Amino acid sequence: MTNRGLMKALDKNENAAYILLNTSLDLMVLLEKNGMILACNEAFAQSREGSINELIGSIIWEWLPSDLAARSQQFHEAIIQSCAPLRVEVEQDGRWSETIAVPIFNGTGEVTNIAIYSREINELKKTEEALR
Repeated sequence: MTNRGLMKALDKNENAAYILLNTSLDLMVLLEKNGMILACNEAFAQSREGSINELIGSIIWEWLPSDLAARSQQFHEAIIQSCAPLRVEVEQDGRWSETIAVPIFNGTGEVTNIAIYSREINELKKTEEALR
């Protein structure tokens, strides 16, 4: 494949990844091990009242309220130490979300990135409460 052909294929894959990320209403973000945002979708950017361009390259905890940032850092460290996915339900200002964080490994088995997916679960929590 020529360089031009390779660049065209990469552009197509990058565009496909962008479209895939932004078809979901769930919040999605890809972090480096140090918490730097590598990629995110529009839903995540809007939830942080920023743009994708502002968020990429910044540290995620700078965009979170201090109490949520502290909890998120603890979850982040737990994922790196355990090398295992983590699922948590978080209540913030009366609103519930389910967050799933998945470690991504390099060729030697070291966690290098963390993919995070978060969705609002207020209705689920209301239903659970009504069933009690």
